[in-house]
Amino acid sequence: MTIQDRIRNRIKGRGRGAVFTPKDFLDLGRRAAVDQSLSRMVKDGTIRRLRRGVYDFPKKHPRLGVLSPDGDAVARALVGDAPLQLSGAAAANALGLSTQVPARTIYYSDRSFKDVPVGNRVISVRKASPRQLAGARRPSGPVLQALRYLGKDRVDDGVVSTLRDRLSQPVKDDLEAYAEMTADPEVMRYIADGRTQSYPEARAWVEGCIAQQADIGYSRYAVVLKESGNLIGFCGFAEFNGDLDFGWRLERRSWHKGDQAGGRRMELRLGMIDLPLSDR
Repeated sequence: MTIQDRIRNRIKGRGRGAVFTPKDFLDLGRRAAVDQSLSRMVKDGTIRRLRRGVYDFPKKHPRLGVLSPDGDAVARALVGDAPLQLSGAAAANALGLSTQVPARTIYYSDRSFKDVPVGNRVISVRKASPRQLAGARRPSGPVLQALRYLGKDRVDDGVVSTLRDRLSQPVKDDLEAYAEMTADPEVMRYIADGRTQSYPEARAWVEGCIAQQADIGYSRYAVVLKESGNLIGFCGFAEFNGDLDFGWRLERRSWHKGDQAGGRRMELRLGMIDLPLSDR
């Protein structure tokens, strides 16, 4: 089987609508051979070149013909495993908080990429700060971006209701995990008066973090396991009576594994370099 056959099989295995770059096939052969194979498949109509180095296996509609690729799929193909976050305007539109459809959909990542034209739109991936990437890979990410874009003066009961109605199951799962953690007496033993939280109190705390993010641009953030995406705690900044506080909390199963020290280092990096909070 030739390298082109192996690439073709992998593409078809991913299904129509898949977007990819040559780096997705470098385990099958050298870059020059991969580029040549992809070029041949463009010529025979198997795949489509969106721009140099970016391709898709286009979906086809019986009446509409060849469809444009999904913007999220294009951006994800560009960044690979790097963090990816919708910009505020795009997130607000995706969440139903804005009727404006931007001609240029902007995503944030840890570095920039050349724009990709997709139909009558343009997909842009721009380098962003850690603050702008807060919540990347999490369902809360677009919410944080949309709230920052709207600003606190435009976040009314209607916005809160829309977000509540559109909460995805992963967000609800996060709330369930947080509520379970704060109902554990051992976790809460040395927190304030040591009292555990009820479910309504846990929900109010999470909603308070979202409100603080919209108001001042930082808050407590979810700590998740990279392997599973499951919530295991939180880590971040908060304000109490005008004083800045940074803290963390982990479920008991994650204790004694080094996560808290890593979280403190990340908080200090966010606070002193990006926010910045060095004068506080």
